[in-house]
Amino acid sequence: MPHTSPENAPSTKRVLNLKAVLALVAGGTLLTILTGWIHAGQVVRTSNYLKTTAEQALAEDDHNRAFDLFEQYLVLNPRDTEVEEQISRLLEDHGSSAKTLLRAFQINERLLLDDKSRDDLRLRQIRISDRLGRYSDAAVHLKTLRDKRTDLAEVWHFSGIVAKDTGDFANAQKYFTKAVSLEDPMPESFEYLAELITSEAKDPIEAERLLGHLVADDDSAKSRRIRASWMLQANRPSDAIPDLWTALNEEPDDVRLNAMLLKAVRLAANEDHSFNAADQYQKIIVNLNGVLSDMPDKTRLRLYLSSALWATGERNAAIGNLEYGIERDPRQFELHEVLVDYLVSDRQYDRAQQIFDQIPKKVVERGRREFMRGRLLMSQKNWKDAINAFELALGFAHHDANITSRARVCLALCRRESGDDVAAMHAYRSLVQANPEFEGGRLGMASAYLRADQIPLAIAEYRQLLHVEGVPEFLANLMIRHNLSQPSASRDWTEVTELLRNDNPIVTDDVQRVLLQADLLFAQGHPAQAMDQLDKAARNMPEREEIQRALQRLSSVHGNQLQDRVLKVLDEDARNIEAHISVLRLQVAREDVSDMVTWLDNLISGQSYETLSEAERLRIVAEAATSVADAEIATRGIREPTQTLLSYAAEARRRLASISPQHMYGYIRFLALHQSVETGVEVIEAAAADNRLSNDVLARCWLECFRHGAAVQGLRDRIDKKLIDLIRAEPTNEFLRLTYVNALIATEDYPKAEKWLAQLTQGGRHNGRAYGRLAWLALFVDNDPSKALGLSAQAVRRSPGTTKVRNVRGLALAESNQVAAALDVLMTIPPENRTTASHLYTARALSLAERNSEATDLVRELSYHESQLDPAEVRLLHELQRTLNVEPPRMTLR
Repeated sequence: MPHTSPENAPSTKRVLNLKAVLALVAGGTLLTILTGWIHAGQVVRTSNYLKTTAEQALAEDDHNRAFDLFEQYLVLNPRDTEVEEQISRLLEDHGSSAKTLLRAFQINERLLLDDKSRDDLRLRQIRISDRLGRYSDAAVHLKTLRDKRTDLAEVWHFSGIVAKDTGDFANAQKYFTKAVSLEDPMPESFEYLAELITSEAKDPIEAERLLGHLVADDDSAKSRRIRASWMLQANRPSDAIPDLWTALNEEPDDVRLNAMLLKAVRLAANEDHSFNAADQYQKIIVNLNGVLSDMPDKTRLRLYLSSALWATGERNAAIGNLEYGIERDPRQFELHEVLVDYLVSDRQYDRAQQIFDQIPKKVVERGRREFMRGRLLMSQKNWKDAINAFELALGFAHHDANITSRARVCLALCRRESGDDVAAMHAYRSLVQANPEFEGGRLGMASAYLRADQIPLAIAEYRQLLHVEGVPEFLANLMIRHNLSQPSASRDWTEVTELLRNDNPIVTDDVQRVLLQADLLFAQGHPAQAMDQLDKAARNMPEREEIQRALQRLSSVHGNQLQDRVLKVLDEDARNIEAHISVLRLQVAREDVSDMVTWLDNLISGQSYETLSEAERLRIVAEAATSVADAEIATRGIREPTQTLLSYAAEARRRLASISPQHMYGYIRFLALHQSVETGVEVIEAAAADNRLSNDVLARCWLECFRHGAAVQGLRDRIDKKLIDLIRAEPTNEFLRLTYVNALIATEDYPKAEKWLAQLTQGGRHNGRAYGRLAWLALFVDNDPSKALGLSAQAVRRSPGTTKVRNVRGLALAESNQVAAALDVLMTIPPENRTTASHLYTARALSLAERNSEATDLVRELSYHESQLDPAEVRLLHELQRTLNVEPPRMTLR
């Protein structure tokens, strides 16, 4: 075989098989396309399944499953904006956390980037921002919608919320005003607008009118709740209650409405003691029992039911209700917590400890648990450990205002009971600083000051709590005792006198006010006036046992202590007529006639108080015995002590009249009132025969017999003749003529009286009392207030300081509808100068001023003294009795 070298060998080239490559590429591409087509078909089928199933779950209200399926679908179809919006709606409508709402907000923002014309999405973003409290996120959307959709009330409503949250109250009010003016306004717009009008514009009347329109246009449970909420904020709980009941009739199981109603009833009862809280609580109990019978597991309503039962004193029922709720669901540890509180308050300490031990440690917040533990330790008087528990409660429950407030109160009480007054004051001070509006803290602070004997500081604290029930009475009593502990020169009764005023009273209970006023008079050294005050109160309010007990205390050992105080006053000033009256009043209260007789005998004979002259001793006996007898007759009628007093008064006045003729009028008046007019006439005639009396004194004495002698046949004719004889004997004596005019008025001979008065006002005479009587006739006979006003003005110019002139001037002003001026004239008459007519005219002016309570008190007292009035004045008194519904007394002073 021939040999061939490599170089010379023929070459063999590798050639690419294009057909094979093309076949391979075509096959691969075909396979990829086929695989992609199969996969895409599978994705489409899966997506369709997921979407269809999600929509079906949504139709069945299975929102959690629908959300999960939509989420899976979105992984396969991330740009499906329709499903994204579905997810956003589910998060918005059924999400409960801020995280879910925030995700819905973010999804909507992406959707808005794709389509900025979606106003519905902007509205949803605004609502989400409101729920999240992120108002700055809503501001841009609101501005856009305010420019585009000016007719949407919701847009203006949320614009108002954003402005209010940022402190722009002027724009907030403008936006809410716009919102309520549009169609279908949100009820909350009215609520916020009313709040702004009240707080910023200071116009609560307009706010109430606005809420009235809301209820009139949309009388629903929500609108009623909104108006009731405003009423509560305006401190008008009684006005809120009807709205809350109307709302509850529509939604009886609404938790918020029931809570508001309980609060309103509690506040109304605190502010108005006449409010019938018991009836309201019973209605609440009936409503909640009805709701719980259908929905027994509504824990919050069960708590409210127990609260209402507790408020009505049905403690066992309140506790039983909580125990039933725990029996139904032992995991409701909120019921356990309240039950422990109630059991401790009801002194069922062992049972409370058992319930407390049943509560797992981690199911109740540490602060609340420590508070319960502290309460149980307090019940055991373990003050040290209780203090530690309450301090822990304050540390762990700092976010819970209710628990921290109660813990501070209990901590202060524990410190006080442990004997550490300084620490107690510090605890109360911390409580007040933390919650200045909490009244319990200030009351505790004042109490701590009292325990530390820091009375001025206690008084200062109580001054800030005059609106709290019982504080004004306690403060008045405290201030009286504090004043008595001061030197006489340092005592100041101004504030306590103002505290016990009758006009627009601070102490609202009439009996408590009267008793404290009597205490004040005792403290000021006016025991007789104090006893008169109690007597008047006993006549005016016979049904109140407190006054009777106060009067009875005067006859007890306290009365002996009081008599010792009065005797000390007499040792310092034997001429103190009030002190003598007080001694007799105390003896009468004890029905100690023998002691009273001894006292009067010693006083008349000079065996006691030898420094007094005979006339002074007789005057004291006469005035003191008469004063006490009159008070006894008006209150309890004629009794043995009264008769004894009257006999001593008669003897003392007789002897006084024999010593000095100036006392004759008092003696005659006493005889006419307490014995007989005939006896008085005999005494006058005997004195006139001896020429011991002046014509003026005679005229006054005859007039007194004339007034009370209507029942004695022929007596008035005899006295009429005697008065004429006196005038003839001294024709220039105007006093005698005026006295005769008064006699004519007493017999209602008004034409003749007017003629005599005309003589006293003619010829340049300047008799002010005559003008005053003419004004009186113009009022009571002519019924001409205008004429009376002019005549009384002339009377005042001529005799400005005369009581009778000022009396008629005051009545003329009152009948001329110048009531304020009338009261100014009448009430500035010095008390010692006021007559029965003064008080009658004052009562008339008070009645015209619609100060009926004060007028009633005066009329009731005047009813015992109508014999001292002229017939026309008696008719005015009877008219006032009818107008003010004052029953005439069974017995009066003659």
